[in-house]
Amino acid sequence: MSISKTTWSSNVTNTINQKEISQGNTAFVDPAIDALFTSLKNEMDEQNRVIDNQRDELEALAFSPTSSVGLKLVQRCSALKAENKELGHVLHNGPLEKYKMEIAFQNKLINELQVALKESYAYAASLDREIEALQDELFECKANHTSG
Repeated sequence: MSISKTTWSSNVTNTINQKEISQGNTAFVDPAIDALFTSLKNEMDEQNRVIDNQRDELEALAFSPTSSVGLKLVQRCSALKAENKELGHVLHNGPLEKYKMEIAFQNKLINELQVALKESYAYAASLDREIEALQDELFECKANHTSG
C-alpha cells in the first residue's frame, strides 16, 4: 500500500492543525520539535505552491483549441481583442475629437472678439471725431465770446 506525497503531507497538516486546535493553538512542548514542525509545514506549503504552478503550466501546454476549455479561451481572447481594439480607438480618437471641438470653440470665440474689437475701434474713431467737433465748437464759442 503506497501513500502519495500530497496525501501524506495533507494528513500531516491535518494532524498538526488538529493538535493545535486541541491544545488551544499552543506550541508543542519541545521548542525544537515545534520549530521543526513549523519549518516542515512552511516547506510543505511552498512545495504545494510549486506543484500547483507546475500543474497549471502543464495544463497550459496541453491546450487544444478544439476542446471545450480551448473554445472558451479562444472566445474570451476574441472578446478581449475586440475590446482592446475599441479601447484603442477611443483612446486614439477620444482626446483628438475633444481637442478638435475645443479648437473650433476657440476659433469661434476669436472671430467674435475680432468683430467686437473692430466695432470698438469704429466707435472710438466716431468718439474722436465727435470730440474734435465739440472742441472746434468750444474754440469758436470762446473766440466769439472774447471778441463780442
